[in-house]
Amino acid sequence: MYGELKMLRRLLMGAASCAALAATLAAPTAFAQSTQPAAPDPQAAPQATSQASPAEQGGVEEIIVTGFRKSLADALENKRQSNLIIESVTAEDMGKMPDQDIAESLQRLSGVQIDRDNGQGTRVRIRGLSQNVTVLNDEPFLSGLEAYASGEGSGGGGNTATNSLEAIPSDLIAGVDVYKSPQASLVEGGMGGIINLKTRSALDTPQGWTVGGNFRMTTGEHARMEDWTPIGAIVGTYNFNNKIGITAAFSYSETDTHSDMMQGQNRSGWAIEPAAGTSSNPMATIPQKYISPELLYFTDRDTDRTRISGQLGIDYAVTDSLTLNADWLHSTYDILTQEASNKLWFNSNGLGLGIDPSQPYSIDSNGVIKSATIRALGAEGDSDVQNVHLTADNFHFGGKWDNGGPFRAKFKVAYATSEYNSDSAQQDVEYSQYNAAQPCATSPNGYCNAPLNPSAPGGSSPVSHGPAYSFNYVNNGTLPSVSYNAPYADLISNPNNAVFKSAWAWNIHSKDDLWSGHADGEYDADFIKAIKTTFTAGVRYTDDKINYSLSHYELDKSSAGQTGYCSNGTCYGTYGYYMDPAILNEGMTNAATGATAGGNFVGASGAPSQTPPVIPAQTALSAPNRAQLVNNFFPTGNAGSSILVQNLSQMQNPVQWLQGNFPQFPGKMVRDPINSFVIESQRVSGYAMADMGSKEDRFHLNIGARIVDTVQKVTAGALPANPIYISDESWDGSNAITNPDIVTAERHYTDILPSMNLVLDVAPDQKVRFSAARVMSPPSPYDLGRGAQYNFTRETNTAGKQGFAFVGGSGGNPNLDPFRATQIDIGYEWYFGEQGALTFGGFYKSIDTFIQTQTTSITVMDDFGGSTAGFTAPSNGAGGSIKGFEIGAQYAFDFGVGFNANYTYSLSTSSTHTDFAQDLPIPGVSLHALTAQTYYQKGGLEARLSYSWRSSAVNGDAIGSTFAILDATTNKSVTYGVFSRPYGQLDAQIAYQFTPEFGITFEAINLTDESQETYLQFKNQPFTYVNAGRRFMLGGRFKFGG
Repeated sequence: MYGELKMLRRLLMGAASCAALAATLAAPTAFAQSTQPAAPDPQAAPQATSQASPAEQGGVEEIIVTGFRKSLADALENKRQSNLIIESVTAEDMGKMPDQDIAESLQRLSGVQIDRDNGQGTRVRIRGLSQNVTVLNDEPFLSGLEAYASGEGSGGGGNTATNSLEAIPSDLIAGVDVYKSPQASLVEGGMGGIINLKTRSALDTPQGWTVGGNFRMTTGEHARMEDWTPIGAIVGTYNFNNKIGITAAFSYSETDTHSDMMQGQNRSGWAIEPAAGTSSNPMATIPQKYISPELLYFTDRDTDRTRISGQLGIDYAVTDSLTLNADWLHSTYDILTQEASNKLWFNSNGLGLGIDPSQPYSIDSNGVIKSATIRALGAEGDSDVQNVHLTADNFHFGGKWDNGGPFRAKFKVAYATSEYNSDSAQQDVEYSQYNAAQPCATSPNGYCNAPLNPSAPGGSSPVSHGPAYSFNYVNNGTLPSVSYNAPYADLISNPNNAVFKSAWAWNIHSKDDLWSGHADGEYDADFIKAIKTTFTAGVRYTDDKINYSLSHYELDKSSAGQTGYCSNGTCYGTYGYYMDPAILNEGMTNAATGATAGGNFVGASGAPSQTPPVIPAQTALSAPNRAQLVNNFFPTGNAGSSILVQNLSQMQNPVQWLQGNFPQFPGKMVRDPINSFVIESQRVSGYAMADMGSKEDRFHLNIGARIVDTVQKVTAGALPANPIYISDESWDGSNAITNPDIVTAERHYTDILPSMNLVLDVAPDQKVRFSAARVMSPPSPYDLGRGAQYNFTRETNTAGKQGFAFVGGSGGNPNLDPFRATQIDIGYEWYFGEQGALTFGGFYKSIDTFIQTQTTSITVMDDFGGSTAGFTAPSNGAGGSIKGFEIGAQYAFDFGVGFNANYTYSLSTSSTHTDFAQDLPIPGVSLHALTAQTYYQKGGLEARLSYSWRSSAVNGDAIGSTFAILDATTNKSVTYGVFSRPYGQLDAQIAYQFTPEFGITFEAINLTDESQETYLQFKNQPFTYVNAGRRFMLGGRFKFGG
């Protein structure tokens, strides 16, 4: 706590220094633009306008506020005029939001933080909670990233994520409102809040045509695919005499990002290594327990994103009373991710031998390795490629009727559809000795097992292998560093060592179709004379269907002698998922022993082979065209200066690449029924509410209730008692079964969501707010739909056996309850001077049910009689609470300098627990969060600095909030907490407006090159690390007409 408060004090002092510096540099000149504001549309909802201060209104010259200053002024006016507790972001001009993406803009708001992926803002957290609903013009919205997966674990149904905003084209958005308090008329689904994206209406622009936009070039630090890539947008409107308005927009964005990543959570076989004399590990003679990862991954990731978006909108004032509108927002998003990884073995059935006791080492009192020499027999790397294509279309058609009388009505029909398609491939590369069947005169069948890379160290053979190698490991507290010792200092870059072992490919396809329609009516109750009162009621119907499929590319090995067979009631086919030269045919007779079935891997060097080779072996020497030497590997750390892997560019079409390597084995995509699912939900909702009060009454009261009836069906496959696999082994097909049990879990529940919002104008420039509401949010589709997925990897043990061992798994839960909570908010707002405000808000949220993701140790049968590893799954938590306060300040000085800053304090508890603590904070909720911006705008010059910081939190992403480790001395599981470290990001923008029509801009993101990190229970136990470097953008913006 003391360290975080000390950091907070430094941040506040830094923000104050920035403001003082900007004020010192400010020039006394003014920048005016003499454009005539458009006449307000009487049919439209009230819009914020940027007005001059009272002093300016009495003068001769009218100052028209533009750019970022106008954006802040409009957002502040939205907040002031709203009857709800909201925060807003508005566009600086047509085709120019304040930041590159929506999430980055939202993180500047009070009480809002964001998650990031590869340096780009993705998921929004409102007061730390990610269970929010995103709508477009108040209607349900799909971006295509509502449910998706990435990385190596996605092939087994893992590494899932939801509700990313990165696919949304920010330049086509006119503004965003974040509702922290709901009213009955707003769509349900946000426990944290509602994010409303607003597009433009041409009837809100001046008559005639208006065109605006921008064009920039961008580059990321260490970017490898391309140096500078284009970003641009153009937005045009035409207003025909305030009767017909047409809006058309186009956006193009291409970004290339390099990220350095370290993670240990991908393999859950961590262990608490036993003290001397109790370990089966021959090197574990350390007289102290220590925490040992199974594998640490050091990954070099390059991501190329291309987004093309368009918008078309038509508004038609049919009569003075009736207005119709139609909107279409289209987006395509392509993401190419290429990874090269170095996997470091620490422990695992003899491949990792642990700390070398003959060399210096340091272990702290918690068992964290601070530094050591690690000896190992296994050495491995891999190449991963994921090629994603998604499309999203959102259609709206609606109308409003208002003849000036007491009754008003509106309706809207919305259809949204999105399709996500991901093709992925992985190629493991072995740098230690790797045995395969090779011609041999001494074997009865003419084949012996022999290493494909005899000069390499170590190896996976349970009987014979080369000498162990070692690497130096230094913890460093956040990002470990490693170096290999002689004579294998070039272990991962020497082509004599590299064998292309397991290769596989998979596909993820998700289709979401959503229909929604609603009708609403308002009535001014003129018969109530004492106070202005309006009654509103409406109904809505929503139908949503998500069809998610995980498929694996299976290759038919029958041409190499593989035949189908049955064993113990389970039948197997001729296909294989993993193409590995050490895999032999199943169910065949061993020529040396006469045994059948089992023993599907080659044995010790020199031993007779079970069968001739099935899958052809290739190495970096025999197939140099497949090898790629990645130089400047992991530039932000020390994990080896270069690594030899499968050529990444060859894998961009995964199926074509895999089939090209094994043309003799015809393949096909096979759906994994255990990790595929269909979710159908229908919601019928109705509401009634009353609004009372007016400006003359100096108060406004909104009170009402929304009733939501939900029917939900989750249909997925489950393993039957006697499965029939198309593959030759259960682990070699990843649930590729032809006879799944189809299970449908149906839920029906009704929620009554009352709400009340009270605003008191205690003075002309001061407001007091009070709000109370009941809120709910549905579970994640992945949490509902996924079946149990078990992951296996080839390993050996000290008993001299080898095969596939269970190393972890994950699953879903179709019986999850929705998130439900009761919330109370109070607030005080003081508006003063020119765009000045001081705001305070207190909040409390009591959460009845909270879904938590935890990892526990389970034992699953495998080739070793059963192995224990972590299994990650969601469950219904016992609830929790979150309470705190927000403070915000904003002001624009008349000499061009302005600032806005906010601070959020959030204290939370949940039912999540570990062996070290009970009732941990809600995952993702930071105790402290701070945002500060200072800017200068005058004489055509605009410049600003923006800083956002959040303190540590219980981890809230797909990694999970807890992690179980097996204590080998007690054979019991110990649950550790996973925590995200504090994160702060400094961004800068500078622009110059040469004329009212044209200006240039330069932007820099993450100026101080910060990384995102998590740790396992102890702050000096690194768990994950991501550094995407800095990003720069340079270009121009324009506006004509209007």
